[in-house]
Amino acid sequence: MEVKTFMLIYLCFTCLFPAVGSVPIKAALKIGAKVYNVVEFGMSVMGIIDNLKSGETPSDLSEIIDEVSAKIDASTTAIIKTVTLQSKLDRIDDAVINIHSSLIDLKHILQATTKKDRDQYIQLFAARFEEHHLVKHLRFLPELLEYTIPGTTGKLVDLFADQSRCNMTAIYAFRTFYIELISDGISLELLYLKLSTDVSINEVLEQWNPSLVKIGQIFETQETKCKSKFEMYAEEDLRNANDALKLWTDNKIRYTWKTSDVIFLKPYGTLQFLYYSHRCNSLFWHRTNRNKFAIFSDKDQTKPNLKILQNVEGKLKASIQGEWDENAAKNVGNAIENHLKDKGYIIISLIVFFEGGDISSERIKVDTNSPVIQLSIGDVKLRYCYESGFECKVDFFNWFGGKKSVYGRMRAFAYTAKANGFENCQELKTGSSTQNEPFIKLVYILLILCLEVLRKI
Repeated sequence: MEVKTFMLIYLCFTCLFPAVGSVPIKAALKIGAKVYNVVEFGMSVMGIIDNLKSGETPSDLSEIIDEVSAKIDASTTAIIKTVTLQSKLDRIDDAVINIHSSLIDLKHILQATTKKDRDQYIQLFAARFEEHHLVKHLRFLPELLEYTIPGTTGKLVDLFADQSRCNMTAIYAFRTFYIELISDGISLELLYLKLSTDVSINEVLEQWNPSLVKIGQIFETQETKCKSKFEMYAEEDLRNANDALKLWTDNKIRYTWKTSDVIFLKPYGTLQFLYYSHRCNSLFWHRTNRNKFAIFSDKDQTKPNLKILQNVEGKLKASIQGEWDENAAKNVGNAIENHLKDKGYIIISLIVFFEGGDISSERIKVDTNSPVIQLSIGDVKLRYCYESGFECKVDFFNWFGGKKSVYGRMRAFAYTAKANGFENCQELKTGSSTQNEPFIKLVYILLILCLEVLRKI
């Protein structure tokens, strides 16, 4: 319903019930920065019924009937089935069924073409409202969120979060479902009171206020708990992922307060071809049959100044110490970090990798809102040991063909922040996909010594 139409209905309603004037602001559910007006629907309906009783047909009658129809249809949505199946609790189901029934009666009231039919439907609405003990079901809904599910040790709100592994899209869908369920119930209760009793509507809404505050706090706590588990779930998701696009899609759905980029690379494992660094929990890496990266940024993060890494390709390329530079990717990464430091920036996340020939990326998915700065350094030639590193090192004339040359480019994905505006997680963590490089070097040195002894013998 348009805001202008709603305000007219609101003014009409406050004229009929002056004491309610201050209630809509109080009878609101506040979660974070968002405020849900839980009586807007009920006020709209009551205003229209007043018009119908006076013989007028409101211009937005069909619109409100469509809204009621949508609420009736919502009683069979997947989210409700999911909630009731996961909780194994029939109290939600009972509330949904009875609200569904009252909404159907309400629709009949609005669709009635004669005063006689409308009065009969009003009587039926009130009788069924009482028969179904709808108020009892409604009053228990706020408590139900923290109700311990029989056979479990968890509360309903925690059970749903755990079942979805804190999928925030699912969490928000559950929140919307629950808020709308309570809002519809309060609206139906107000309509019942208006049509059947002399009870003060203002008093009823005031009684709801503590429950609405509690609901808001429960959902806030649930969201905070889920966000605190971000690092655990993100690492699990990456470890189990086999498809970059699916991982990116799942991240987008699960971590709605983050942007996510996903990079899947070949499983090469030296600082010659791969280097990464990061702060906090901004980057996750896992290596199996490929190098898998998921890089996260806060959605409210300030967009980067793209000029800070312009025209530096020559400088970065010069950091590579020849074709046999075993730290080529790391040297480029360090050069980027030093350049940014001189400009007053720091690295949040950085990935540098070689791409060319057999050494190429598998799949890269960058979010349209990602703050990443991408760089490419072309015409790079590197030589490396293709077969056993030990044989290659001692095979000076390449008799066994273990040495290879590869041509391509160095690519860099940099995520930055102003150094004077970033105080958390100042420690920069660095690495490559090689975890046993010191051991390999030690074995290599021992092998050379053994060969030298044999030569002298």
